[in-house]
Amino acid sequence: MQDNNTIQIKCPSCHQPIGVRNQPGVDSLKVKCPFCSFVFTVKFNRRPVRLDGGPAVNQSSVQQAAANDETEFGNVLANTGSPVLLLNGVKHALKLGRNTVGRKSTESSATLQLPVTDRYMSRVNAVIEVNKVAQGKWYVTIGSCNERNLVKVNEHEVQMGDKMVLQSNYVIRLGHTNLVFTLE
Repeated sequence: MQDNNTIQIKCPSCHQPIGVRNQPGVDSLKVKCPFCSFVFTVKFNRRPVRLDGGPAVNQSSVQQAAANDETEFGNVLANTGSPVLLLNGVKHALKLGRNTVGRKSTESSATLQLPVTDRYMSRVNAVIEVNKVAQGKWYVTIGSCNERNLVKVNEHEVQMGDKMVLQSNYVIRLGHTNLVFTLE
């Protein structure tokens, strides 16, 4: 049951809905997701907002940022290095921008084709977006490309249309194959 002082947000890691109490006079609140234990900060922006074209009234809007980092992205920024996927100890480099990942096949259009025989991995199973941001850090997300073979990150399914932020040493499961995202 939700009261008027509770705001619904989504965990930036597992995307589960979480109710956060809006506390007057509190600008930010550290939250630990009860589903995946990811710790992040919710920032309340208290500024006048116009509702339905009427006069400005004080309302709270919510910003989410992961805890313990100086940027608005929080600790979802990966440290310096080059982003790679490790498959059985072999490095597969991710390029800047959009990377589609799937199993190797003559019919595959994936930009990164993995040499596996796993028929549960689609020829184009995932899309990984690699963005370089301030101070040589990376912001990397992953999404599913196939409803039958959803991507799993640390055992959390990434639903179609959703994206999950990758951090170093996260385990990605495509079909029955495990990969590790890391920076080298």
